[in-house]
Amino acid sequence: MSPNPRLSTPAYLALPAARSGPGVLLIHAWWGLNSFFKQTCDRLADEGFVAIAPDLYDGEVALTVEDAERLRNKPRGEPTYKTLLAAIEQLRAH
Repeated sequence: MSPNPRLSTPAYLALPAARSGPGVLLIHAWWGLNSFFKQTCDRLADEGFVAIAPDLYDGEVALTVEDAERLRNKPRGEPTYKTLLAAIEQLRAH
């Protein structure tokens, strides 16, 4: 797996050694982009996939159900669909 290149949208991107391959868009649960989802991207990259997990919570991660509910309901500056579309475009670049 290669280190993350600079991204145009907040996301975790894991590249295989070939730096290209089939793409996987991984969408995190309501807890946020935590280590589980980053490790999943890394494992996919180890298998030859380009894996990206966009950060839909702007870097925030929930540790409790109450925090997760708050994050899920928090207004965002960028609509979720735009973040997802930007992540797909980054996948296409690889």
